[in-house]
Amino acid sequence: MGIHQVLMADGPYQAGPDITSTGGEKIESQDNEVTYHVFNYDNAPPSSAAPFTVSGAKNIYYLIVGGGGGGGYNSGGGGGAGALRSNHPDMPAPLRGSAYPVAPGTTYNIKVNAGGSGGSSGSAGGDSELGASNPAPIVSNGGGQGGGTTDNGSNSPGNGSGGGGGNHFSSSSTTGGSGGAYGNDGGRQIAPASGTSGGGGGGGAGEAGYSQGNVPSPLAPKRGDGGAGRQIPSLPGPVISPGVPSPHKSAFETAVGPTGWFAGGGGGMPDSPDPDGAGGNGGGGIGSGGGNNTVGVYGTGGGGGGGNPTSKAGGNGIIVLYYPWA
Repeated sequence: MGIHQVLMADGPYQAGPDITSTGGEKIESQDNEVTYHVFNYDNAPPSSAAPFTVSGAKNIYYLIVGGGGGGGYNSGGGGGAGALRSNHPDMPAPLRGSAYPVAPGTTYNIKVNAGGSGGSSGSAGGDSELGASNPAPIVSNGGGQGGGTTDNGSNSPGNGSGGGGGNHFSSSSTTGGSGGAYGNDGGRQIAPASGTSGGGGGGGAGEAGYSQGNVPSPLAPKRGDGGAGRQIPSLPGPVISPGVPSPHKSAFETAVGPTGWFAGGGGGMPDSPDPDGAGGNGGGGIGSGGGNNTVGVYGTGGGGGGGNPTSKAGGNGIIVLYYPWA
């Protein structure tokens, strides 16, 4: 844990916040005049909650993202993204949370969970939580696992996105998992498919995953793609990436980008000879065969890519607490 000062390009650090605060990786941006506290799976795992404290009363903004679901194996579907919750105006109503007041003397415990596992027996993503006795804890559940082989996509364990339905190799179709209040449904395999059938894309925070197989022509170019995540432009990747462990920083900054994408669905294993199932904007993994599928990006809650023979893990979640200096 540490404090990072992001300075303006044309002058030294001068202004400062009106309160002090502790917890996670602290980033003070003079350019934006905002303090950010970034909590990730390494500094705030569920087994050891990290505290957030303040020296004075303040209304703060939050971003809470659950872990992405793992992809499906053996030509499976993409993993669903973890739920994305925020009270910043970037989040559209009615999904936007209410004001979150914090006060000195209260400890706010932060738990950030991992993405679901991949391989030959994946799992759903875990829950991330901003906890205090008052106000009540706010929880973003993980994304559902992508279906493998003949399996349907798994529902989100709560309010995240559903996993994509797997490949059926038959005249039957599979279904995508259902998404919750802060996610979307996974895509499915629609039989009969031409060639070797693959899996549907996992749902993202911003849209449902795309189905695979016998898809109407207007949607054919996106067969098996993961659903897009959601943009939170007040959290640009280049500004908050110092809060992510160094092995993951570059991938995180690229996935989140300058406009703040999080919680993209994982791509499904493509129908042959279609191109790979693209991961949804916001860290969704690529669906592909031959080991070319990819994991959901660390810190985005993106779903893992479906694959053949094995799938990839979902991206770990993240929590960012932040406030303007004025």
